[in-house]
Amino acid sequence: MLNFKDGKAYIALGAYAVDGTYKIEGKKIIARGDFGPMIPNPCVFTINDDGTIDGPRDSAIPRLEKVK
Repeated sequence: MLNFKDGKAYIALGAYAVDGTYKIEGKKIIARGDFGPMIPNPCVFTINDDGTIDGPRDSAIPRLEKVK
């Protein structure tokens, strides 16, 4: 689960959850924070044309879709 709002980032993978900040540059969301060993820092997501978000390469973060 990801939540990006008002410059704050919340990233959760199962029981592992961290907070940070983010900014959007073109089709990239760049999140930074003390994410620990499971999430790269900075954590760069790609916004796809269909609205999904791809997690960083070589990470455990899968393609994400907006919850309806």
